[in-house]
This record gives sequence, structure tokens and C-alpha cells, in this order.
Amino acid sequence: MQGKLLSTRRQFFAALLVCLAILAAGNLVVQRLTAHTVSRRLVADARAASSAQIIALGNSLMRSGFVPEAFAPPVPPQEQSPAFNLAMGASTPVEQLLLLRAGLGSFSKPRLLLYGFYDFQLTEAVTLSNADLIGNHDILYYQESRFARRYFSMTPYESAAFEATRRLPMLAERGAVWAKVELLRRYLGGQGVPAEARNPFGRVADFTLLEAKSREEFERHCAVASQAELNAAVAEIIREAQERGMQVVFIVMPLPPRHVETFYDTPAWKAYQRHIEQLLAAQNVAYLDASRWIPDGSKFGDALHLTPQGAEEFSRPLGARCSNPGNLSACSSTEK
Repeated sequence: MQGKLLSTRRQFFAALLVCLAILAAGNLVVQRLTAHTVSRRLVADARAASSAQIIALGNSLMRSGFVPEAFAPPVPPQEQSPAFNLAMGASTPVEQLLLLRAGLGSFSKPRLLLYGFYDFQLTEAVTLSNADLIGNHDILYYQESRFARRYFSMTPYESAAFEATRRLPMLAERGAVWAKVELLRRYLGGQGVPAEARNPFGRVADFTLLEAKSREEFERHCAVASQAELNAAVAEIIREAQERGMQVVFIVMPLPPRHVETFYDTPAWKAYQRHIEQLLAAQNVAYLDASRWIPDGSKFGDALHLTPQGAEEFSRPLGARCSNPGNLSACSSTEK
């Protein structure tokens, strides 16, 4: 009997060791396969761009809409533009704060921060569940994760799950792995049916879902947001940029005419704008409303994002107005 028990224990521990070895190998494979995710590439690029003086920050609207070479052409032409696009799609101000900190650790003489946003991004508190941290949110797991936790809310249960997940690449990078599976699923599911319109950020139709369902819903949101303060991550972005001696400009990004006419041509939005301007002015931050700069709807690839041509047409006049940090008076008007 004792011999059988000893044999069973040996089998159990042998099986346990095999399982642990498989998990370790799986973690190593996933870690290598995801070494070049969007967020990791952007962090690496920021650390390599030590000569950048002008930083563009925000989500996919700034990522697709800001062209450094059009904003500040390099002189001489063979050199790099002094502007650097540090914006990242599908990101909240918390991820953007982490990217800015990575850049400020590398840039030797940063002078100007351009922060692009739309709707209520500046005043909405960031609340996340562990299940939300996929895609570009993965930066929250590996880039100053303890620091980042100060700026987004989680339930105690989700917070515990976050702490466990960030230590295991198979879990932390699950989104990057699943994205490949999802792309395969969509490819197979699309066989024999008309192709869906896509752009670099995903399916065009998906971005309509990011808008308010109606003008009434948008106006109600305006009323609530007009009583809110800047969210903590946005306030920290301003503080850290100014601590490095940077001038800061917040820009309402160009949006399609339909979005502007439906949501922004309302008294509720104008009241919210005045509230935001006051909050930013108190922080010595310039505010520029560029939402109407591109009135041609064909210059947008979906419900939110500029096409490459539209991005060029936005970046050139933005550079003419805002590329001189010593004189930002022309960069703080809400008029075109």
C-alpha cells in the first residue's frame, strides 16, 4: 500500500512538473510572439527619438490625423522632423500618460505638447475591468503598472485579477494572440460575401458605435460633464509636460461634418467647451477647436478618422499656427 502511495505521489509530481514546463514554454512563446505589439513598438520608437521637440499625444484620431513632416518639415530635408507622433489608437489618457513618460525619459529638448481629443475624453474618469485590458491597453500590464494604477479605477476583485495577470505573459498578452484568431475567423466568415470596408484601425462600421446614439443623449452627457473636473491622468499629463518646460495645447480634433452638425452645433456642447476652456486656462494650457477645419466629408475614412489626405490638410495649418512654442496666441483660438 505504501509503495502504491509513493508511486502515485511520484506520478502526481511528474505530471505537475510537465504542466509547469508547458506553461513556462507557453509563456516564453507568447512573450516572443508579442514582442512587437503596437504599444511596445511605440514605446521603443519613443525611446529612439531623442531629438524630438514637439510631441503629439492622444488616441487614434491624433494617430491618424497628425503628420509630423507636414506639421514641421525637417530642415535640412534629409533629417527627421522635430515633431513626433506619440498618439496610440484605442487608448485612454492613462496609456497616453505612460507613453508621454516614456518619451520624456528620452527626448532631450521637448518644447511643445499637442494633445488631441474629441467629445468628453478630458473629463471622463477611467474605469476598467481586467477583461478590458486587451489590444493597446496591454501597456498597462508592463509599463509602470504600479504607477498607472493610480489613474484608473477597478473593483477589488478586478484589481487582484490585474495583479495576477500582469505577471503572466500568456494572460497579459491574450489580446494580441486572440486578435490573430479573430482575424482568421473574420476571414473565413467573409468568404463568399462582399468585403467590409476597413481602415488601419479596424472595420469602418465599428466607429459609428463610438458616437452617441442621439443628440438628446449627447446633450445629457454634456450637462453632466460640464460639472466635472479634468480626469486625473489628463491633469498629470499637463503637470509632467510643464515640469519639463513644455508648452501645452489641447486640440479638439477635426471631425466629419455629420458629427459636428449633430452633436457640436448645440448649446450643450458650447457650454461644455466653455467649461473645458476654463479648466485648461487655469492650468495655463492653450485650447484650440479644430473640429470644423476639414468640412469635406470625403476626407474622413469613417465616422471619426481623417484619411491620409485629410491628415495632411489638418497638419499643415496646425503647424503654421502652433509650431512656435514661444508664441501660442495664434494657437489658442476657437475660430478657424
